[in-house]
Amino acid sequence: MKLKELNRIFYKARTNAAQWNRWARKEPQNRVQRKWIRNEQRQKIGHEIVGPISEPVVCELFSKKHRWFDQYVTSDTVEIEYQNSHRPVSTEEGVVEAGFSSVEVDKLLKKAEEWQDSL
Repeated sequence: MKLKELNRIFYKARTNAAQWNRWARKEPQNRVQRKWIRNEQRQKIGHEIVGPISEPVVCELFSKKHRWFDQYVTSDTVEIEYQNSHRPVSTEEGVVEAGFSSVEVDKLLKKAEEWQDSL
């Protein structure tokens, strides 16, 4: 169950990294929320600026800065270990050794939950 929770947080971190990349590609004057103005036929006829879009929070546990500004998620081992734990094998010899111990999973999960609680 711990690996499942860690994998769920990993996917959330990946989503937030993608949000950060979309946010960073925009010019500062374009990082705003807009509310569309519609006429009687519900057609868009304009917009008003509601306020700025805040910078998305990126999980430092799973993310790295790449090139000039891109954030990407690097810890594919969490995803691979989670997938391997759900892959059936016919014999005991077919069981793949885990990439990290349960103590390491506990440490990663604790750090990941701290990041998630800060959202």
